[in-house]
Amino acid sequence: MNSMEITLEVAVSRAQEWGDPLAVLCDGSVVDLSHFSDDQLAALQYDQERAFARTILGAPKGSIERLEKTGQAYDTVERIYRRQHERSDRPLTFGVDRRYVDLVCRLLKRQTRHFDPPRFFEVGFGTGVLLEAVCREGYRFAGLEVSTGMKQMAVQRIGEKYEDRLSVGNLLDFEPTERPTLIYWNDVFEHIAPDEILDYLEKLHDMLAPGGQLLTVTPNWHERPSDITSRFEKPRTEARGLHLKEYRLSEVATLLRQAGFRQVATPLLQIPGQQFGRIDFLGNGLIDLKCLGEKYLERLPFRITRRFSRLMGYSITRATR
Repeated sequence: MNSMEITLEVAVSRAQEWGDPLAVLCDGSVVDLSHFSDDQLAALQYDQERAFARTILGAPKGSIERLEKTGQAYDTVERIYRRQHERSDRPLTFGVDRRYVDLVCRLLKRQTRHFDPPRFFEVGFGTGVLLEAVCREGYRFAGLEVSTGMKQMAVQRIGEKYEDRLSVGNLLDFEPTERPTLIYWNDVFEHIAPDEILDYLEKLHDMLAPGGQLLTVTPNWHERPSDITSRFEKPRTEARGLHLKEYRLSEVATLLRQAGFRQVATPLLQIPGQQFGRIDFLGNGLIDLKCLGEKYLERLPFRITRRFSRLMGYSITRATR
């Protein structure tokens, strides 16, 4: 049986298996990725992300169609990513930065003064790199994904004994077994349909224990595009892939406050570098001043805007319930 003769049901099942080269595309067709070059995989990803984005945004808010297409989209993109990384020595980490791991562990340690014990929850845990680090530090943790393929990789990384702490599904329908004191999501905010983002933020606010914190990492609009679009289009092009909307810092702060968070902050500075880089919060990080000055960033050359935005922590917020 060749890939063209495989039924969609069999393809979906096989596409969830580690090492299988099949991927289910947005239109329901099946493609064998084993003979694709890296450039062809990137082109396929761009084409599919645009197709999935149109379908997701076109589906009614809260519909089963939108939920199913979202899960299918990230399973398909995960298959493409995995195929690319099978040919290299680069780890498949999906945006996890050593500085984020360090920041989360320091925030959890700080929370031991107020919570006994701190409880960590990650929305969109990907391959489980951050959860593994939190587990090594001895903190309680759980997480949620929309992709079954991602969960499988995370379980392989962390260990099967923790599988029951990792869930797959829609955040709006999810009920945690215990209220987390720190929720983290990295590169998830921008993947949510704009007509649902406030619902998600209100859900996270309600999930948190009183005094708990939501740590958000989302690419700032001034660095656009930050998805696969950047490989094919010029800077300051609106994202066309699965970044359904990229936000200004002022927009993120406004949404967090609308969701009920009593305090919103940014890092005062975000020191770059994998060896000596560090992210530190001091007060509210001058967030109001940063939001006020944000309108001037578009007047600068793109390269300067991007560096300034990253240095000043425009992509990171900490919101307190």
